Amino acid sequence: MTLFNPSQVQPQQVAKFPGGSSITEFALTTSPVTVLPDRSIANNRRGVLLFNDGTANALFSLGTSVSATAFTAELLPGGYFEDSPSAPWQGPVMMRSTSSPTTINVTELVLI
Repeated sequence: MTLFNPSQVQPQQVAKFPGGSSITEFALTTSPVTVLPDRSIANNRRGVLLFNDGTANALFSLGTSVSATAFTAELLPGGYFEDSPSAPWQGPVMMRSTSSPTTINVTELVLI
């Protein structure tokens, strides 16, 4: 004789897809600027894309400060950065140019 007990029924998982996005263009100089706010409390950011559509290099930092010597990465003209969709950065994003002014397109995907 065989006894079979089915496992507990698990609630259906609801995928958390972005419900909105914003694209903002920033004119960068050598002064640091916050291009994305801290979302660590809301935890609703699902993606970040940074695109340097200017003519000078840009520095960015996943954090609260950026300088010529302390930064996450450098974006050359035409370069872009996309964070991991499986673990998107929730904190602030700071940027500045390396020397001359440049422009950056910043896209943020969020849950609404």
